[in-house]
Amino acid sequence: MDKQTLRKYFIYMVLLLVVLLLINRGWAFFKENESDKKSDNSLAEVYNAYTLSGMRAAREKVFNYAEILYNKDVAEGKTDKKFRGFTRIDYCSKAIAKYKEEINSIDELAYYLPLFFIAMVVFALFVSISFGLRAISPLDFEQRATSFKN
Repeated sequence: MDKQTLRKYFIYMVLLLVVLLLINRGWAFFKENESDKKSDNSLAEVYNAYTLSGMRAAREKVFNYAEILYNKDVAEGKTDKKFRGFTRIDYCSKAIAKYKEEINSIDELAYYLPLFFIAMVVFALFVSISFGLRAISPLDFEQRATSFKN
């Protein structure tokens, strides 16, 4: 691995980190109204989004509001699909857009953090595979031991 390639991957990793931190800052600290600022002001509440329990709670909260929207559409006859897979994802995105007061930005961040984790793992696998495949080279057997010295 030459220095130029390492420098390039280092720059990519720094840019990815900066983008993720900007997204995090945007979700955690820039609020649309003052009521969200007052309720999400504690530092412990902001970093609760990074815990597994915080992610589960946010997912359940978003799923509950998505199910409300789904049941409303089923009652009106707008959909006949089951609440699974891509339909659930679609209704979750609609719920996040519609229920901004109930689903605050910290819950939204906690809901999307697993996607960021998956993206970072895929990127890390791609980089490690590219490094590993470049390291593989044919073995050189041209030098032979012909004499031994005591």
